[in-house]
Amino acid sequence: MKKLYEQSPEMHLSGKRHLRHVKCTHHKGYLMEDLSMIKSGFYEISFCKSGDFLFRIGQKRHFITNGDILVIPPDIPHYFTSSDLVANYYDFITVWLEKSYISNLKSQLPALEESVFNIDTPHLLHTTNKLCNFEEEFETFYREYASYGELSETYACGASTCLLVKIINYALKYSTEFIEIESDQTNQIVRYLDQHFLKEIGVEDLARTFHMSKSSLNKFFQKQLNTTCHQYILKKRLALAVSLIRQDVPLKTVAVQSGFGDYSSFFRAFKKMYHISPTECQADNEKLKKIKH
Repeated sequence: MKKLYEQSPEMHLSGKRHLRHVKCTHHKGYLMEDLSMIKSGFYEISFCKSGDFLFRIGQKRHFITNGDILVIPPDIPHYFTSSDLVANYYDFITVWLEKSYISNLKSQLPALEESVFNIDTPHLLHTTNKLCNFEEEFETFYREYASYGELSETYACGASTCLLVKIINYALKYSTEFIEIESDQTNQIVRYLDQHFLKEIGVEDLARTFHMSKSSLNKFFQKQLNTTCHQYILKKRLALAVSLIRQDVPLKTVAVQSGFGDYSSFFRAFKKMYHISPTECQADNEKLKKIKH
């Protein structure tokens, strides 16, 4: 398992000192192995700019997609899993807040300990399709947090507090979008779909399997996974297609093995999802192999 950030050197400011209480990182690329996100003694607040993948904390898995914000307390083992991957490209910005700094903030921001936003409990917040722009907020923070020389620590503390206030305010306003990471039912449904996504699965069939109404299942997907049943299955199939292309499987065989009835429907879905054609993906894979060799 690849561990991200845990052993990486901290950013130097004008070659003189480190930021102690607040840190920020931007990481993107293709996830080829399980990716661990641990920085001892720091709270982690990660914003997903781009990607569709599964996040594991303990034995529980949760679907992460564009616009999602993860809030993880210190020293809780967690990672993004490549074996259950929906799509392997990821792009996220993470703000790390030191434990004693948060302890001091709690007296100023009581909401940090309230049930709606308890920063000591892992949470997932969906922010897409709402009147907000957290992507811009996180990008601005990353761009500016270390640009003030000797004043960078002061800036980072102030800016991170403002960012926390905006996240808390959003969570209070859209409380149904802020999910405590504890639902066993989510893992059961995701596990079932992971095992059967190549079969024809209708919402009605899935609802019967889990003793839910169709309406309840649709609401469940929107709240817990921030997607639809159809889109989740589609992303799983296309992620498998990318994996097969990288194994040099012929494209028409890829279409069949990834669950599509014909090549034309596979082509349209692939192009819509990844903005390149299967042939272009195949060509990119060839170029990558030549570079490696």
